[in-house]
Amino acid sequence: LGEFIAYLQDPPPEPEPEPEQEPQPEPEPLTITMTNVNSVSDTIVTNSDISAWAAESNNGNRYRSNNSSYHYDNVNDGNADTFWISGNNTDETIGIYFNEMQELVGFGLKWPNTSITGDNVHMRRRGTWTLYYTLDTISSISDAENATYYEILSPYYLGDPQTDGQENVPTEVYFSFDIPLLASGLKAEISGLDTGVEYSVSLGEFIAYLQDPPPEPEPESYASGPAY
Repeated sequence: LGEFIAYLQDPPPEPEPEPEQEPQPEPEPLTITMTNVNSVSDTIVTNSDISAWAAESNNGNRYRSNNSSYHYDNVNDGNADTFWISGNNTDETIGIYFNEMQELVGFGLKWPNTSITGDNVHMRRRGTWTLYYTLDTISSISDAENATYYEILSPYYLGDPQTDGQENVPTEVYFSFDIPLLASGLKAEISGLDTGVEYSVSLGEFIAYLQDPPPEPEPESYASGPAY
């Protein structure tokens, strides 16, 4: 006998390396449409859950003449007769952001009563308003300015008291969304301010609406039995 050899089972083949996963594309943002309505709901995001902000105008101001009477916080105080006036009369931006994500069904904009005429605020209810929403986490004006926004269709021409007459420019407008919108903030960009007397723009209130809660169930009624 020259050799006596014992054989073992061959080891299983090495597994093929798994192909690398292709990065998944970011989901497309929802396309949201707004419709002008008479009212939205009875439930709002409360003032304490909202912060207001305004972008710097081309003169470096966020409100007119750096006068705190026209501060952007006025659009979140529950009183349409206190108001923000933009820092200038170019394309201006006013916005709100929330302390947590909110599921919105619409929004409202209000302006002071036309009998209030200080600093010609009754002439500053004007322009084309284009609304946007964001999903970014926001905790400061810097965050709000640098967030990624998506346009809400379509821009709304409010009017201009100079050309349309005071009685033809509304002091409050409301819009509902075609589907509920999950958002961390909203902003409005206002354009078309360079016509006639180029008044900077104003706003009294920026309101975010939530779905109304379902009604409370009716209490069950019990049939009374026979008296004994």
